[in-house]
Amino acid sequence: MVTHLRPYQRLALYHLQRNLEAGAWRQTQRILALVHRQDLALQLAETLSQEELEVGLLMGGSRALHTPVVVATVQSLTPEATQELLMANATPILRVFIDEAHHAVPGSVYERVLDAIEHAACGRSVATIGLTATPYRNDERSMLSLLPVCAFARTISGMVQEGYLAFKYRFLRRGRRMRSEGSKCSSPRLDIS
Repeated sequence: MVTHLRPYQRLALYHLQRNLEAGAWRQTQRILALVHRQDLALQLAETLSQEELEVGLLMGGSRALHTPVVVATVQSLTPEATQELLMANATPILRVFIDEAHHAVPGSVYERVLDAIEHAACGRSVATIGLTATPYRNDERSMLSLLPVCAFARTISGMVQEGYLAFKYRFLRRGRRMRSEGSKCSSPRLDIS
C-alpha cells in the first residue's frame, strides 16, 4: 500500500529527515510510538505493518514488547510496563514518536516515560518527535519544555488559506446571519458540498 502525502506533509517529512541521521528508520534501534487511544494505536500499528515493519502493541489486551517498533497507549505505560518494555529487547529505544504531543508537559506520564528511555539509552541520543495539530493549551503549559526543538510548524491561517482546515463558524440566535470568525468571507451563504 502506498501512502499519499499532502504537500505540507511532504514538507514536514523533509524537515524531520533533515533533523535525523540518514537511514535512521531501518537501523538497529527500536522505535516507540505513543498514542492516547486504542483505536489510534491499532490504526498506526496496521499502517506501519503495511510498510513492512515488525510492530508490537502495548495496550489493553495486547502486550508485544520485543519488536523493533512498539505502538503503545500512554495509559498502558505504567512504571512497571515501561521497565518491561525497555528490558524486552537488548536493542535500546532511540526514537520516540508522540501523537498529540501537546499532552507531553512537565509532570506528565510522557515525561516519566521519556526519562526512563533516556536513562536506559546509557548516554546515546534519543530522538523524540512530537506531533500535534493543537500546540496550544488552555493552561499555558507547553510541550516545548519536553520537546524544545520544533522542526516544522504550520499556522492555522495558512492551513485555512490552503484549504486543509475549515473556517470556524459561530451560530447566532435565530434571525441573524451566520458569520465566520477570523475570515474575510462576506457571503451569508455556507457551501457545505
